[in-house]
Amino acid sequence: MEQEIEAQLEKVLTEAPQEKSRERFSYFMNESHYSEMGGSYSLAEKILLHLLKENPANPAIYLNLALMVSAQGRKEEAEGYRAKARDLLGME
Repeated sequence: MEQEIEAQLEKVLTEAPQEKSRERFSYFMNESHYSEMGGSYSLAEKILLHLLKENPANPAIYLNLALMVSAQGRKEEAEGYRAKARDLLGME
């Protein structure tokens, strides 16, 4: 299963716009949502983690990661992502 997810991730990365741009960001966010809707939370998480490397100060990515890991039963990790998003937004 993990090899299949890695292959799907590689496909997403290959098909993504190569230049860092709003279009690239939108592509990755859309792909993560499509994966989520298809029940592949693990793939959605991996896509978001890749996007996070390029956009480490974007709270939307952290909030989406919180949803993905929570859906996989990793509640403490989800809270960590939510806390990071709140911090980036200047919320307590």
